[in-house]
Amino acid sequence: MIKTLIIKNLVLVEESHIQFEGGLTMITGETGAGKTALVEAIHLILGERADSTKVRKGCDKAIIQASFDLEKVPAVLQEAGIEVAEDEELIITREISAAGKSRAFIAGQMVPASLLQSLAPYLVDFIDQKVSFNQREVLDLYADIDLIPFQTLWESSSKLQTEIDTLQERKNGQREQFLNDQLEELLEANLQEGEEDALFEEYSLLSNSQELLATTGQIISESDLAIEQCNTITALFNPILKYDASFDETMKMAKEARLQLTELSSQLQSFQAKIESDPGRLNIIEERLKVLDRLKRKYGKQLLAAQNEIEKELESLVGIDEKIEALKSELTTLKEKTSAACKQLSQKRQQGAAELGKKLSTFLQQLNIPSAQVTIKVDPAPRSKSGEDAIHFFLQANAGEQPVLVKESGSGGELSRLLFSLKLVLAEKCQPKTMVFDEIDANVGGETAKIMGQKLKELGKVRQVLCITHFPQVARQGDHHLRVYKEESGNRTYCQISFVDSQDREAELARMAGIIVQ
Repeated sequence: MIKTLIIKNLVLVEESHIQFEGGLTMITGETGAGKTALVEAIHLILGERADSTKVRKGCDKAIIQASFDLEKVPAVLQEAGIEVAEDEELIITREISAAGKSRAFIAGQMVPASLLQSLAPYLVDFIDQKVSFNQREVLDLYADIDLIPFQTLWESSSKLQTEIDTLQERKNGQREQFLNDQLEELLEANLQEGEEDALFEEYSLLSNSQELLATTGQIISESDLAIEQCNTITALFNPILKYDASFDETMKMAKEARLQLTELSSQLQSFQAKIESDPGRLNIIEERLKVLDRLKRKYGKQLLAAQNEIEKELESLVGIDEKIEALKSELTTLKEKTSAACKQLSQKRQQGAAELGKKLSTFLQQLNIPSAQVTIKVDPAPRSKSGEDAIHFFLQANAGEQPVLVKESGSGGELSRLLFSLKLVLAEKCQPKTMVFDEIDANVGGETAKIMGQKLKELGKVRQVLCITHFPQVARQGDHHLRVYKEESGNRTYCQISFVDSQDREAELARMAGIIVQ
């Protein structure tokens, strides 16, 4: 449940620290006194979109902080990597700058507002005058229906059906022929590993052949001259050797230089011959590169990998009929289990619908709609991830009238009381321990409001309930009472939020009743 709420610089609130208790807390104040700021503060803690216009005039930012006492740490926090001990209060902070930026923190760790929205269902159940609820989810909650086993079967069936459909497409002769045509085209191309790089290298060589021939020819010519010089140098050593045999090794250096130059000249001549041996080679390479480029545009850059994939897919088509039949047999079994699960869901919903309809009818009758009858119909629907049922809530508010779909009913008072009744019936099944009723008693009469107050009193025994109301009959039922009021000081308006004691409370109830207290 919510333990504390700190509001700074939000709308008219300069600063307010509120310490909440269990049970039923009533929140009252004149219209325009600032109850909206309290409601918005809670909404912001629950991840609602921040609005910079709510920052108090002249302030850089607004800060809202709340602490919650949790019975169990929600899995959504663990999944987000936020550690909170079981016996530790969960602290959530929201900052809104006047420049339009906002930040959110959980246990001191910055988080996106979307995480607050995911966490909200575990913290507070917020109920206002807008009647909007998922009728199937409400019925399933009341009937204690766990959809996970059915959804596991349904998802498995859907996945298996998709696999069968894919194999059926592959089985189609056009697909096999298409793959064979592709493979034939690639095999005909006689692809070689690293071929394209080698071709580009050779193409670059041949396209610059004239320059290369001229340069290598000059090197060969210079080498031949150098070889003649080496021969001359070797011959000049002969007279020296007659007098000093130690120069034999030195003369060998000149001979080796001649041999290396001869080898160099021979290799260059072979290189020239390769360039000149096939004048049409450049055209052949160009055509081959065009073929490879066309295939790459069709099959992707990795042609050999594409060829392997096609061969694998063709191999997978072998025995495909047997695979399809095996999967169909598995799907039949799954569908039988899914159908049985659907039937069980429908039966539980039918039973739950009858019970919930009676309870809601009783609550509405107690709330001064004496002829109220709520009927919940469970109609057949196409199978989906929630089963094969369409859930419709009907309300007959007056005797002799036709039941009307709840979503088409036009009476705000009737709808408010229906939503109020739903929350009372489902109170013990809902996750959050804290429930906030924002003027849920609007559009109802004084006697009905008194009854609603009594019901809230009962609800406060099992939940922490915060209730914003304008009815003194409702406010009187609270275990605790918060008063919201405005003060003016120094040409500024300030919203104050404070708990009232028994004496001040009577004065506040008198004000709400229109009684002037001297």
